[in-house]
Amino acid sequence: MAIRVKAAALALAAGAGLALTQSGTAAAAGHWVPGLHQSHDHSRDVDTGMNGVEVHGRIYWSDIYKISIAGVVQDNARDGKGAVAEVGYYYQGSNGWTWTTRTAAKASGGYGSSTQFKARNYTSGLHNGVWMKGVKLRACLETSQARVCGAWR
Repeated sequence: MAIRVKAAALALAAGAGLALTQSGTAAAAGHWVPGLHQSHDHSRDVDTGMNGVEVHGRIYWSDIYKISIAGVVQDNARDGKGAVAEVGYYYQGSNGWTWTTRTAAKASGGYGSSTQFKARNYTSGLHNGVWMKGVKLRACLETSQARVCGAWR
C-alpha cells in the first residue's frame, strides 16, 4: 500500500507545479525553473521524514550538471506546524562550488495536506542554467518563529 501511495505521489509530482522559495543566500537566487521536469540518465529516490512530515521525491541528473527534482511533501501530524520539503545543493559560482538551500514545497493545509513539487535547473534542451551537484532533500517542521529540519537524504 505504501509503495503504491509513493508511486502515485511521484506521478502526480511529475505533473504538478513548484514554488521554490529561498531559504539560503540571495546570491543563489534564480537557480530553479519551477514546474519543469525531465528524466535524465541517472536518478535516485528519496524518502525522508521527521515528526509527522514526510517527503517522497526523486532526483534526476545527467553528466553535464542538468538536474530535475520531483516529489511530494505530506503533513501527517496534528501539531499545527507546517510541513516543508527543502532541497539543498552545491552550485557553481564565481568563487567555486557553494552550498545553498531552497524550499521545494510547503504543505500548508494542516493535518492530511500534501503539496507536489517539480523543477529543473535549465530552461531548454541545452544547459543554460546554473551548474549544480550534490542535490539532496529533507523534511522540515515550520512555525512562525523557526524551521527545524531532519537529515539530508
